[in-house]
Amino acid sequence: MGKSKSKNKRRSSSDDSSSSSSDASEQKKKLRELKMKLKKEKRKTEKALKKKLKELKKQKKLLKGSTSQSPGHENETADIPIGDLLDS
Repeated sequence: MGKSKSKNKRRSSSDDSSSSSSDASEQKKKLRELKMKLKKEKRKTEKALKKKLKELKKQKKLLKGSTSQSPGHENETADIPIGDLLDS
């Protein structure tokens, strides 16, 4: 009697594993899709940040250039405060 019960348990567990393997493959597929979306978003963000950094470096270069050309007016660098540049 004890042996037949254990056989039934094995069968039910193998049935569960076959259905869960299809669930697992679906989960893997979903996970793969989410990873791809995440990578795309990361690339977009990195590109945007690099572009912004490039713009800020240009502005910084222009600010340095404007101060070096007029040595008598060291305090007057630009009309835009640096805090506004960083926030934008």
